[in-house]
Parts: sequence; C-alpha cells; structure tokens
Amino acid sequence: MSISKLEEVVIVGRPNVGKSTLINRILKKKKTITLNEPGVTRDLVSFPVTVNGHTFMLIDSGGVSMQKKETDLIQVEVVEKVKMAIKNATKVIMVVDGHNGLQTEDRDMAKFLRPYQDKVILAVNKMDNKQRHDQLSEFLKLGFKELFPISSVQGHGVEVMLKTLTDGLAKGSRKELEAVYNISFLGCPNVGKSSLLNAIVEEDKVIVSDVEGTTRDSVSVYFRHNKQTFCLIDTAGIRKKFRNAEAIEFYSVVRTNKTIEESDLVIVVIDANKGMSHQDKRNVQAVIDAKKNMILFINKWDLMEDSDVKEKGFTKLLVSDMPVLQYYPMLYGSAKKAKGLSDIFKIVPEIIERANTRISTSHLNQFVEQVIKRNPPTAKYGKDVKVFYATQAESSPPTFVIFVNHRENITNTYVRFVEKRIRQYFGYSGCPVVVQFRKHR
Repeated sequence: MSISKLEEVVIVGRPNVGKSTLINRILKKKKTITLNEPGVTRDLVSFPVTVNGHTFMLIDSGGVSMQKKETDLIQVEVVEKVKMAIKNATKVIMVVDGHNGLQTEDRDMAKFLRPYQDKVILAVNKMDNKQRHDQLSEFLKLGFKELFPISSVQGHGVEVMLKTLTDGLAKGSRKELEAVYNISFLGCPNVGKSSLLNAIVEEDKVIVSDVEGTTRDSVSVYFRHNKQTFCLIDTAGIRKKFRNAEAIEFYSVVRTNKTIEESDLVIVVIDANKGMSHQDKRNVQAVIDAKKNMILFINKWDLMEDSDVKEKGFTKLLVSDMPVLQYYPMLYGSAKKAKGLSDIFKIVPEIIERANTRISTSHLNQFVEQVIKRNPPTAKYGKDVKVFYATQAESSPPTFVIFVNHRENITNTYVRFVEKRIRQYFGYSGCPVVVQFRKHR
C-alpha cells in the first residue's frame, strides 16, 4: 500500500507555466527538471514537504494540455493521471503564465477544475514586476475565488499564497516519513522498471509505455510494508553518450546519478530475455562506483519458464560475465504477473540494516589477525607484514582500515582477498565493502 494519511496538494497547468520551478521554490531545492520545452514532466512526482507546520504531499503533474490528441497515447495517459490526482487532492494549485496572458488551454483547464473550484488556488506566475499586476483582471474571468500573483523564480508572493494554502490543510505528521528507506530502480529502456514499481504499490503511479525515454525525471512513490516506509524511485536511466543529446536527456541522466547517490539501495532491473547487456554492466558499475547497496531483479522470468534455462544457471552466467555480481543477491520474477515481489522486501531491509551495522573493534581484530596469519601477503625484501590493528571507520558503506608496518607489500589482489573474507564472514551480501591498508606510524 502507498502512504495515504498525508493530504495531497496537486500543482497543475499547461506546459511551461513554471510548475516545476514553483515546486523547487517550495521545496527549497532543485528536485524537478526545469527546461523551456513542453512535456518535460510526464509522471506524477510526489514530494513530502512541511510548510508553516503542515506536512503534506506536493504533487507535480505532467505538463498537461486538456486539448489532448488521441493519437498521443502517452499524453492521454498523463491527462488521465492528472484528473485522478485532482479528484483525490485536498488542494489544487493551478499555475498560469502572467507574462503571456490567458490562453485557450488555461480556459480548458479551468473548465475541468470548475467542479472542484472550492479547493483551487490560482497562481498567476511570472509576475516579476508590479507593472504586470494590471494584467491580473483577465485571469479573474476563470472564476476562482483565490488568486495570487507570484514569481516562482524570484519568490515574490509565494509565501502569501502558501499561507492561504496551508490554512486549508490539516497539520499532518512527519512521523510516518521518518526512517524512510530510499530505494531506486535502475535499468535499460523497456526493461520494466516502471511496471515493477506499479506492481509493488498496486497502483498505476508511473506511466508505462514501449516508447524509450517515457520516464524523464526520477519519480518517487512512498510505500508502506511491514510497518516500514520506503520511498520507491523510478529513474530515467543512464545512457552511454551525450553527443548531440537533448537537454532533457542530459538532465534526466544527471537526476538519475543524483538519485543513486541519495539511495539506500538500488535495484538494477535486468531483462531475462536479453541477459546482461553492455548498458546493464554500466548500470551495475555506476552503483558500485557510488558504493551503494544493490540487488538485481531479473524481470520477465515468466517468459523463460518453458526454456531450459534455470535460475541457478542464469545466475552463474551473469556472474561469469561480471564476477563482482557474486556479492549481490539476484531475485527472479515478473512485474507483469506480480511474481517475486514479496522477496524484494524480505531482503532489502536486511541489506540496509547490515550495511549500517558497526562491527566491534575486538571482533574485527580477531578476525583480521586470523585471516592474515593464515594467508599472509607475499613478503618483499625479507619484510614480513605485521598487523597492528583494524577498525571500522564508517558504515554504509562499511569501511575497514587495517594498519600494518609495510604497506608497500599489500597488492590490490590481496586487498580484494581480505575484502572477500570480510564479506563472507560478516554477511555483507548486497553491500559494498571498502578495505584500506595503511602504514602504522
């Protein structure tokens, strides 16, 4: 189930009136892509926010035009999702462009909102100077009681509008959002990331399409399971090159990388029909380089049931292709048929908690001393390596520092050997492990 206790505030408006910029202003950080191109935001993107002591979900709708073309299937789905969000919302902020004036699409949006007019606040954006306030009269024709001239770029009028907004909301509580696990989904186009997220929350939160690049921004959905709160994040993904790429594509990838950095765990989704592609390897390596917890979800496994390939054999094939995967769990299932989903939330909390656990110094030293005594590094120039002590410097990622007399005798191969032993002994499956040897002074 997704979180439903917090009230929802939806921001709507035709493309490029400044909805995403307004949300970034309210959140006081850059969370959504802002470009001067229609349709940048396609999915409903939710953000928990506390304003004036009121906690609620702020929802960025797609750059939606009510003059939808039936041939544009993605836009049709955007419109339907926005309609549902408006019906469920406590408040709706309709954003219009005060600089360019009232447009036909604004009237169409206002017409749709009329049955909900008691919960609509009209924000006339881009009112960067007082001279433009004379243009407000035309927006009164839309028939909404609450109208505010604002500048989402400069911040003018935003606080006044938010005061009226929050006066109409319950206080809300952040308690439900405390100790949230951020789980992001990463994968190649059409691998089924969005379908997997929708299957988990049992709602169509993310637009699913066969068109590559449907997901452009990172889409967050808050989800409760076994009294734990997870923020599930569908990423746009990472592409190989940016040569001649669109600005939207570039910022989508930047957002994906930032999402990985902010994640407690990344689920890399692999297409069972295609196996491990070069892009899949890049995705895995991006998570490893970021030193993040990771599992692999082998999607569309239902299509492999009639083949001779078994889970054990497929796992062996992936590990032989990319040996580092031996340290990360692989789950098999189907987003389309909702198979294997419960397994995800059996192991995800365990992996995160293990990564955050600190090993006692005495226990660690006993183990390290044993390992190095039984398998000492090769002595150079007659110099044997002596271990003085080991300590865990950090958790998440678990980072261990081992102080020795002759650091020059420690090869990268030996570091990987000790890392593997630590993983096995302390149960760090799914976790990155960092081992550093330093010279004792």
